[in-house]
Amino acid sequence: MKMLIRLVLLFLLVLLATQSWAGLAVKGGLAGGAGRVSGVLDIRQINNKLGLAGEAGYAIGNNYSILTAGLTGIYALRDNLSALIMLSYSAYSDYVNLPLVGDLTQKTGVGAGIGLRMTLRENLYAQAGYDTRLGALAEAGYILRK
Repeated sequence: MKMLIRLVLLFLLVLLATQSWAGLAVKGGLAGGAGRVSGVLDIRQINNKLGLAGEAGYAIGNNYSILTAGLTGIYALRDNLSALIMLSYSAYSDYVNLPLVGDLTQKTGVGAGIGLRMTLRENLYAQAGYDTRLGALAEAGYILRK
């Protein structure tokens, strides 16, 4: 598990050094019944309303941890409000029971989710949603580079 965490951190450092990506952000909050920190990469802005982002993160819960990765489709509804469609992969260190999800019978798996993102300030946003593997999501993000 430590080796996997190191690889994710190395991946994020390489991404930070890369200038060719459209945007880079960090976010933190609650996911999978645990506190999560993620690095987010705006992969592609398809048009002025539709974008695609990727993320990798790590969460620590009560006697378990979660390694996460995912892709998010972002559709702008208004100037400061966007709808999110998420595809995620999560690897739990132990079997857990999550509210709204129930018992997870597999430690690793793929999930899908929906959510809303609201821009609060120029570089600050909040998002909330639901994922079939992580349950309820509530996170705040800070855009490092647009």
